[in-house]
Amino acid sequence: MKRLFLAWLILLVVIGACSLASSAPDLSNTSAPGKNSTATAIPIPTRTPYPTSTSFPTPIPTFTPIPDLSPLLQALSPVLSGQGVPQAAEYHPDQPGPHPVVILSSDGTGGYGWNMNLPSGWSPASVQQTELVAIVSEERKISLGSQAYNIGPDITAYRFENDLELREARTGDLLSTFTFIGSDPPPFPYQASYITTTIEGTHLFAQDIEDWMCDLVMSAGCIQQVATLNESGSAINAIAFSPDGKILASGHEDAAVRLWQVSDGELVGTLYGHTASLLSLAFSPDGQTLATGSNDQTVRTWRTSDWGLERSLDTQCFVIGVAFSPDGQTLVAGCSWNAVKLFRVSDGSLVPGWETVAGSSFAFSPDGQYLAVGQSMLNTTQLIRVSDVNPIFSLVNPPNDPSAIGTSTRQITSLAFSPDGTLLAAASADRSVGLWRISDGSLVQTLWGKSGYSSVAFSPDGQMLAAASFGEDVELWQVSGGRLLRTLRGPYRISAVAFSPDGKSLVSSEKYNGAIFIWEMR
Repeated sequence: MKRLFLAWLILLVVIGACSLASSAPDLSNTSAPGKNSTATAIPIPTRTPYPTSTSFPTPIPTFTPIPDLSPLLQALSPVLSGQGVPQAAEYHPDQPGPHPVVILSSDGTGGYGWNMNLPSGWSPASVQQTELVAIVSEERKISLGSQAYNIGPDITAYRFENDLELREARTGDLLSTFTFIGSDPPPFPYQASYITTTIEGTHLFAQDIEDWMCDLVMSAGCIQQVATLNESGSAINAIAFSPDGKILASGHEDAAVRLWQVSDGELVGTLYGHTASLLSLAFSPDGQTLATGSNDQTVRTWRTSDWGLERSLDTQCFVIGVAFSPDGQTLVAGCSWNAVKLFRVSDGSLVPGWETVAGSSFAFSPDGQYLAVGQSMLNTTQLIRVSDVNPIFSLVNPPNDPSAIGTSTRQITSLAFSPDGTLLAAASADRSVGLWRISDGSLVQTLWGKSGYSSVAFSPDGQMLAAASFGEDVELWQVSGGRLLRTLRGPYRISAVAFSPDGKSLVSSEKYNGAIFIWEMR
């Protein structure tokens, strides 16, 4: 019986398959309807494409070769012994700087690395352009004592010292001396490690030499770190100046907003209310409201008059960016999964028409007519007209590596309009910043760095662009010529940068240790 049942079952399957084959439509003729075919072509609606800017070459970029400084350093080596180099430029102390300077090591090795880390505006191209010579002594390692442990090796603490001299290149005359004493190391650990045998303070960095030079002779072209704010140690994801420049707000991983008084760096308040890490914040143009976005899927607005909570908006997404329109009537929130939501500030209601706009980073144009939206994984920025949600341009940053298209390294991470609204800076995780002309959507310039970027900001006068890199640096670029002016180095990854409204200060925040650095522009 079982065999008879299985035979009938197989027969039914075969008959069914043949029936399906005979009733299936012949697809071989569907490409030519009307010729022995009854297939009807179903029209597919198409959307009129918007202009795409492609007027740029897309080769894999190459870095400018590091110049050979050996001849210049060798020509200026007599200054090490106090001798002048008559071909050098004359130094006028009363003339505004920067004064071109070369750094030499007193042990005769040349100081090549130091020179490469000075601001490019300070670096002479020849002996005839050199006014000053800074001489750095060999580092001294100072023992601060040891501590013994029952288990594990003894641990010794060290700090470091260097002597610095500043001499005039043409005459060899000594202008100033200074002893740099590096910071003391952290305290001895509670327990010994079988690996750790030393704990050390900081060494001399090129940034320290630069600060010393600024104090002495560089009356212009200096940017010095003047303060470090670190109250909680909680990682910082976002920073923003109030429009009057008096308050700096920082958003932290511990879900708090901290408010700093810029004049003295004092912590003047902490806002609690979010229940997950705070990822973004922005002041309204009139300075009366602070908006904060969080991983708790809300945007909260706070009154700056008394720092009370004004409204909580449910976004149903992790809010990685917030921004007010220039008229203060609209608040945009960017979601981590590539969506944009616009809210009316008056009542917190959603502005219709933006449901299909994809993006995670954005910026309003200064006149409020456009919203630039960066699209994840595409290295593409849409310029959208706010009045009718109409895309005007699709701006595609040149690829660093064509094989990386579609990966996270192609993500647009930060957008910023120039103060006059003529340019848009689009920073990418693939170590590029595209500068786009808004009038016609053309690529003006591409700034290539050594690593991807997390944040960009124009100076209030539009002359400089600050870019925070994943490689622990803040790069300052000249907008008009695309020249890297200088690099501000930090010990950890920089999460955000912002210029003060008056342009006299630049603030950078560190992602992991919760420090805020305030740099003074001279």
